[in-house]
Amino acid sequence: MTSKGTQSLTGIRFFAVLMIFLFHYSGRLPINSHFVHAVFDQLFLGVQVFFVLSGFVICYKYFSGAELKKGFLFTYYLRRFAKIYPTFFIIVTLSFLIWNFKGIDTDSSFGTYILNITFLKGLSSQYHLTGIGPTWSLTVEEFFYFFSPFIFVYFKNKGVLFKQVLFWWLTGAVLVALFTISPVEGFFDNARFTFFATFFGRCLEFYLGIWLALYISGRFRTKRFFCYRGSFPLYTIAGLTGMATSILLLAGLSLIYEQSSVEMWQGLFIANIVFPVTVLIFFFGLIKENSKIRSLLNYKLIQLFGKSSYVFFLIHTGVVASSVEKYISSNMVVLFIILQIVSILIYKSFEMPVNNWIRVKGNNLSKNIYQLDFRSKVSRQQNWESLQGQEA
Repeated sequence: MTSKGTQSLTGIRFFAVLMIFLFHYSGRLPINSHFVHAVFDQLFLGVQVFFVLSGFVICYKYFSGAELKKGFLFTYYLRRFAKIYPTFFIIVTLSFLIWNFKGIDTDSSFGTYILNITFLKGLSSQYHLTGIGPTWSLTVEEFFYFFSPFIFVYFKNKGVLFKQVLFWWLTGAVLVALFTISPVEGFFDNARFTFFATFFGRCLEFYLGIWLALYISGRFRTKRFFCYRGSFPLYTIAGLTGMATSILLLAGLSLIYEQSSVEMWQGLFIANIVFPVTVLIFFFGLIKENSKIRSLLNYKLIQLFGKSSYVFFLIHTGVVASSVEKYISSNMVVLFIILQIVSILIYKSFEMPVNNWIRVKGNNLSKNIYQLDFRSKVSRQQNWESLQGQEA
């Protein structure tokens, strides 16, 4: 993605992870207003921004070449592995080792560790906040990464997109029913957890991103859906306004009913459906409209923050963050700055080089797989022609 519009989406990663950081540390704000704290408590919606963005990016990059063949699947899954897993594995493993060595009062058993490094923890209400708590959302992401080639191919063959969402929601309901009958360590143990914290409830965000990528690429007949073409950044402003309104509505719900907004179905509806739609509108505006917001997101420093946002997400709670608080400062601003610097260093020295190294090695392997596929096809064709000759 090289255009200024799509490039700005990299900068969005920084602001999404900033929302998540502020959500986790909102209790330290030197403000006594219950309403302000309620607003900051809704900034978990940064996760939704990431989900819509993932749907867009993966579809934009891989849709045209998607096929259920060994060559494509190997290349695609290897690239996803290279991007996500090495940094995740190292940080999670070191965290569990430190927790065990220091005897910190946390569930750092070997079984919990396995659930964490396999992403299975995100399927259980009992374990999804263990280890590095926020990484439950990576389980949702990984499920999308796994299913996306099948989603793309099915759309290519059948032309069906949003009806697939109904299939996943139904699958989630079936899983809840099955695990209610036979409970297993909190896996899919209730509807609210399943529809808030697993792919089967959160799939719409990804599909909205997919739809936007397909729309931008001209793969839908509804090419005039976004019909405004003026110079004013209408969709950018409308998307931001919608996102802010959703946050305020959720804050109001939490204050009125004195509980978490997503504990209520109306809050879940706003968080999982209304807010992601406003994110889609905002993304469309960033891609298509010239605005000061897009210019800000395209600054080199913001782009760098966006590229290192994955590392920041992994370390903004847990061992690294607690060490900064213990030995340097517990001030929220100082903590944020130090974590940002550490994130960039890890991104530059480990995440990016390892990602590139695995991709290069994977490209060589994928060429061999394509060659094997070709030879296999030639061999099958020769065998078929030989059989045909014998029958003749």
